[in-house]
Amino acid sequence: MGSFDGFEDPLKNNRKLEQAARFRDYTGGEVILSEVDQNNCVYFILSGRVKITSFSPSGREVWHNELGHGKTFGEMAAVSGKSRSASVIAIEATRVGVVSKNDFLAILHDSPEISIWLIEELVERLSLSTHRVYELVSQSIPLRIRVEVLRLCKLETDQVGEVRLCPIPNFSELAKRVNADRESVSREISSLVKKGILKRDKKCLIVLDQTFLAETTAINLN
Repeated sequence: MGSFDGFEDPLKNNRKLEQAARFRDYTGGEVILSEVDQNNCVYFILSGRVKITSFSPSGREVWHNELGHGKTFGEMAAVSGKSRSASVIAIEATRVGVVSKNDFLAILHDSPEISIWLIEELVERLSLSTHRVYELVSQSIPLRIRVEVLRLCKLETDQVGEVRLCPIPNFSELAKRVNADRESVSREISSLVKKGILKRDKKCLIVLDQTFLAETTAINLN
């Protein structure tokens, strides 16, 4: 089985990509790349999860996104030749395939279908960034928390039914995602548990009613 078998076409079983990649393993909490790094490599997540983050001059962490198996990062620096715009940190044990800028650009040149894939990926990320800016400006903290719980559900499954988030999401990390504090997250999660929308056991946060979360935040589940 090839290392990129878990990816969708056109990356799956791409011989040139397989030959160009070097493979690296990271533990949870380990920095994969920093926004001050000078390399322009592209990273393909073969297993595990990472968070995209940056830090303000005062040291405050600003959360941007979370990516899992089958996703990539580093393409913008490789294509533009400009500096990194964020840091990437492994959330859990993570294995990546690393492709140099020159090899990646050569693959784009020889494979129009991968060039189209790249455009689609970047458009999707731009759309996500636009949605997040809208949420920060227009929605209250409780509503932003509900949206983020829905996003965590989507990382687990595309189904609309009951979803188990295991382990229980870290409230401090969840607060960074929605530009809030831990106490606000704890308060809203407790409120949703009392309403029967969520349920907690020792290991998991169980989302019982995604439809309620979607309707109260005007999010389309499809």
